[in-house]
Amino acid sequence: MNTLRNQNAHKAPASDTGTIYSRVFLEDLGQKFGFDPFGSDNAEAIELIGRRYRIAYRHEKEPDSAKEMRLEYLQLAKETERYLNFLRIAESREFGAEMQIIARVNWAAKSLQKKAGPPISPLSDLFELLDLLRETTAYGAKQFAPRKGRKRDFALEGLVRHTADFWTEKLGRRFRIDYHEGSGTTEAFQFVKTLLEPFADIPDTKIVTAMRAEIEMRGNLKTGPKRPKKPAGKGK
Repeated sequence: MNTLRNQNAHKAPASDTGTIYSRVFLEDLGQKFGFDPFGSDNAEAIELIGRRYRIAYRHEKEPDSAKEMRLEYLQLAKETERYLNFLRIAESREFGAEMQIIARVNWAAKSLQKKAGPPISPLSDLFELLDLLRETTAYGAKQFAPRKGRKRDFALEGLVRHTADFWTEKLGRRFRIDYHEGSGTTEAFQFVKTLLEPFADIPDTKIVTAMRAEIEMRGNLKTGPKRPKKPAGKGK
């Protein structure tokens, strides 16, 4: 793979401040992968990917960082469930109808939203968002839970996840991996590898592993986790 021009000039700064991806880097990135790096907030989104990686990398170097992150997720999950319980009680007392009236008044007086009208069922919308928050906190706590075996690279996993979001949502492309002789051979793999160049020379095998895990996770979110196959000759 050809590296971007003047790669050494674009190494991420050691401090937590300063731009990670220079304009020249972004120009080369756009040319190499066929998109406008400065359109539709692409530059800001890519810069955010790099900043998140840098922060996560520094957290990994701190003692008990994963444990602290997991405790934060668990605490947020607990508070979310507590708030949901309060809302369920309020829902039984026609709180939703009152909430809908206030939403209409606010809509007319303050023009709080740019939609065609006020929320049809604001309480139901709030329940959906809180359910999403609860699922997210449960997922986050699971991600930072201690596991046996090789130590996980949370920073790399995060960069792959955020890059997958950008690749699929911003660029509208399929995020996939094609493993061959220790390296990935897809554009998505090359894109992830390029975004990592300003930080460190990470082995292709580690990137492939992180991408495979992310792709599997996204597949499970759409279809549910795969069920283990029954042994041949047992059951129906």
